[in-house]
Amino acid sequence: MTTAGSGVHRVFRYLMRRSRAGTAAPWMTTLGAAGGMAVAYFLAAQLGLALTSQPSGGAAVFWPASGLAVGFLIISGRRAYPALLIGLVIGTLAANLLSDRSLLTATFKGLCNAGEAVLAAWLLERWFGRPFTMSDLRAVAGLLTAAGLATAASTTGAAATLTLLHSTAP
Repeated sequence: MTTAGSGVHRVFRYLMRRSRAGTAAPWMTTLGAAGGMAVAYFLAAQLGLALTSQPSGGAAVFWPASGLAVGFLIISGRRAYPALLIGLVIGTLAANLLSDRSLLTATFKGLCNAGEAVLAAWLLERWFGRPFTMSDLRAVAGLLTAAGLATAASTTGAAATLTLLHSTAP
């Protein structure tokens, strides 16, 4: 029996393997993962930007892209992190530049979003090891705690970025 998640898991396991010299397949897989992450993050970010709160200066109330990014990092190995994080930052840049964000603001927000995903995935790996499974109530509580801590850190950076750098893009 094959599930949809097992196909994704095989790709990320492939990214974690060491490549043989002279083969193009690992690079193509890495670029595909980065491109897939950029597209998925961009679409989820567009949903988040559609839910922005106008009285708060355009800050998103709900950001589903972060959950998506953390989920990809949890199921992948550390070798896949650079490709996924590059895709995440590119997706953030594209989504923010299409709204009213400047390049500098979009870049810093992309770095905040990448930091949030890495922090949450790192905390879960540190607390529960690999692979992370929500097999008991302790793991679910750990996931909620990691999500809360990572979101607080990212939101602080994003709020500072919006406060200091946000100006309407031309």
